[in-house]
Amino acid sequence: YQSVLRNAVLYYYNNECSLCNINKSDLLVCSHIIPWNVDKENRLNPSNAICFCVLHDKLFDKGYFSLDKDYNIIFGSKADVQIKNLMKGLRFKVPLYYKPDPFFLDYHYNEICK
Repeated sequence: YQSVLRNAVLYYYNNECSLCNINKSDLLVCSHIIPWNVDKENRLNPSNAICFCVLHDKLFDKGYFSLDKDYNIIFGSKADVQIKNLMKGLRFKVPLYYKPDPFFLDYHYNEICK
């Protein structure tokens, strides 16, 4: 069912990265907020997924940044000036449906970004 979730999430984000304008499907990822292996109950929950390009997906997964409850970018302790400059001026594009759950975002920031 991962492919069903991926297709749905990409649709909710108009088939483009939620932070940049990349819209090539082979460069887009259905990124879990709480990792797949941590929360089995929410693996297929579209509110636990965000459409990112491969670069932003990797930065998110590795804890360089997260989003606050208002969907503003917040940086983790690993983010240096280069990462912050790379993401300067980017704004999260809220999806058509199933906005990221603030509880999941809080978990991501506190557990992944440390």
